[in-house]
Amino acid sequence: MADETTRNLQKKTRRPKLGLSLLALGGLFIIWMPLILYLREFAHFSMAFGGVVIGLIVLGCAVLGWIFPERVQIFGAVGIVFSILSLMGAFGGMIIGMNLGLVGGCLCLAWGPKPQHYDEREKKTRFSLRERLSRTKSTHENFPARESTRKTRASHRIDWEDIGT
Repeated sequence: MADETTRNLQKKTRRPKLGLSLLALGGLFIIWMPLILYLREFAHFSMAFGGVVIGLIVLGCAVLGWIFPERVQIFGAVGIVFSILSLMGAFGGMIIGMNLGLVGGCLCLAWGPKPQHYDEREKKTRFSLRERLSRTKSTHENFPARESTRKTRASHRIDWEDIGT
């Protein structure tokens, strides 16, 4: 029972930290650009408001990805879409925010849960590989197919000394 509880806790705490961090950083850049433009009176309120909303959606995707790691692929896809839209609404957060959001969203989208028996298979594979390497006496004993091919290749070789005479 305790082993299942630990496994469930590990499933809940596993999340693509780098992808979510980049998505959040991209959202902050996307929010920052329209605010600076609005405060310096280079942009109208409507343009700044649209950029801030898009940036908040990207930032919200990152926050929700931290809270609900089992839905992180969906939040990553939404983050990618709104990062692309930020190019129109917020000049992409000086293009830096858009690129960070795209990379972070792609990392979230590509992230998948670890297989259930991954650790056990990995340990077994490592052990058998170590065991195999420690018992190695000669290459021909471990790989009999290679030995037979070497024999056939050797029998088909031409002895150049015999040809010359």
